[in-house]
Amino acid sequence: MEKTAIQVKLSEDGRVGLLTINAPPESYPTLAEIHSYIEAKNWSLKINQLLLEKLVHDHQSTRDQIITQIDFHDESFIWYVDLPTQLTRVKNEEGRVDFKKILEFQEVREGQKLCSVLPPDVGDNDTLKNGRTVLHYLSGHHTEISDDGLTLYASKNGYVFLRDNKIIVDNVYSIEGDVDFKTGNVKFEGVILIEGDVRSGFRVDASESVIINGMVEAASIYSRNGDISIKHGVMGQNRAKILAGGGVKCSFVQNASVSARKDISITKYALDSNIQSSGKIFINTESGLIRGGKVLAQDGIYVNTVGNERGAETEISVTGFENISIDSRRKSVKDELVNLRGRLSSLEKQVEFFNLLKERLNGLTPKKEKERAQSVQEIEMIKSKLAALESTLSTLDEKDTSAHRSKCISVFNTVYPGVTISLGPLQEYIGSPEKRVRYYRNGNQIGRERIE
Repeated sequence: MEKTAIQVKLSEDGRVGLLTINAPPESYPTLAEIHSYIEAKNWSLKINQLLLEKLVHDHQSTRDQIITQIDFHDESFIWYVDLPTQLTRVKNEEGRVDFKKILEFQEVREGQKLCSVLPPDVGDNDTLKNGRTVLHYLSGHHTEISDDGLTLYASKNGYVFLRDNKIIVDNVYSIEGDVDFKTGNVKFEGVILIEGDVRSGFRVDASESVIINGMVEAASIYSRNGDISIKHGVMGQNRAKILAGGGVKCSFVQNASVSARKDISITKYALDSNIQSSGKIFINTESGLIRGGKVLAQDGIYVNTVGNERGAETEISVTGFENISIDSRRKSVKDELVNLRGRLSSLEKQVEFFNLLKERLNGLTPKKEKERAQSVQEIEMIKSKLAALESTLSTLDEKDTSAHRSKCISVFNTVYPGVTISLGPLQEYIGSPEKRVRYYRNGNQIGRERIE
């Protein structure tokens, strides 16, 4: 773990502790490592343990994330609206998240003041000089801060609430039970929160995020611009469709189709499903399983186990290798190499002919001697140009390989026979078990390296 992967600091006004993590999933810091950095700071602030656990669980990179608890009732906060509802996953006795207070969300208008904050010491103007207060770290979606950093405004019409230590304005629609015959299909221009399940045959369509506290049966869930979160997974019966303009997070996916423009994170398993992401796919690198179906990502796949001992046919693919600029330049260089090599071969045959003719006739006419000299000169020019083009092609191949190596398939336990690995146009069938292996594209071959 590089020291620069974790950074902890206090906000400029000293009110909150901030965490930055920049690390790939395979080397993401553990909870203990993060705590060791925090403890070295000797803060008196109380740490938000649940938030830290969530970051580690999701392998989520973050910048200046508030990780200390905040007392919004503190006299330094001046609220122009009622204190917003805290949108957190507070479990009730049944272990389910209670979103009943969602109906108490307060509607606000664009440009409306939400709150102001007093500097920690009125006599100290440093905070005012640099314009950064705790509000810069509390400001969430659809909010904006005054130039002096002391007042927060709504930047759109909607509802104001708190989530993960962020003040957010958004449109939210709440369903306390299931989506079924009582509700019918649901379509809403904003966020949809569903406390129960989505039953077979129904459709949920939101312009923003969809949060489902239960499970999804053979239903259709659409989020045009936001994320989809399904706490208890998808039991799709080969009819469920999940489509997100953002990312998708769920417990498991079985017999379903899932597609997202951003990352997909599955905590348990994906069975006999078609899963596609324009970002990365994470399926719990400690115990997660892909078995059957097709899993395709543009930027990388990270999983514990793929396939099973009985040879379940499974396809996993990474497709994001299209580099139009490099590919176009490489093709141009290769075409020029072919043409020059053809011309070189022709010239060398001409010179050979002139040499044989000179030997047989004991000399050449001035005209043919001139033609021979011109051919020799052109041969040297072509050889020089070929060397330069071959060097250019080698450089392009190195750049391409470097870019491709970052888009990989990482399997932290076992890949079983019956699995097909694809990296762009390259494909390989796994015939025997392979352990702790990272597959990457190495030119026109699939490369392997062991995950330590």
